[in-house]
Amino acid sequence: MINLRDIELDSKYLCDDNTWEWLDGQNELINTIFDVIKTTNKYYVEFGYRKKLDTTDDLRINHKWNGLLLGIGCEDDKSINYHKHHLKLNNITEIFKKYSVPIEFDFLCVDTDWSDWYLLYKILTIYKPRCIMVEINHIFNYDEDRVILYEDGSEKNIARPS
Repeated sequence: MINLRDIELDSKYLCDDNTWEWLDGQNELINTIFDVIKTTNKYYVEFGYRKKLDTTDDLRINHKWNGLLLGIGCEDDKSINYHKHHLKLNNITEIFKKYSVPIEFDFLCVDTDWSDWYLLYKILTIYKPRCIMVEINHIFNYDEDRVILYEDGSEKNIARPS
């Protein structure tokens, strides 16, 4: 396990309030983690993808990774392996199987705004990503355990961008 406090990141991405600039800081953090732990198959899965410059785009464009992108905001785009799906507990692992996600892969990025914890829990019953990034709600303290109750079929369970 890596202690992120031990990783030195370029301070140019650090904002005045000690938070990281959204995309550049994320990219550097992800790249630094993989500099340390190395890659195995350079495969990612990102859901909540917005089909504009997003978390895994740097990996795909600049580092020759490939993977699966899922969301609801756009029509399918096979050139980047983007597929439109409503992600729920009863379909998430079947969707992974449909697109041949390897059981073990390097990076998982989760951003549904509502059902992240539940979908991640379900994924981890079968799949073994080496590095996981999950969106958090910054209005709560990091030491507070909170999760939105899952209601299957509700609009809250749709993978949608922030």
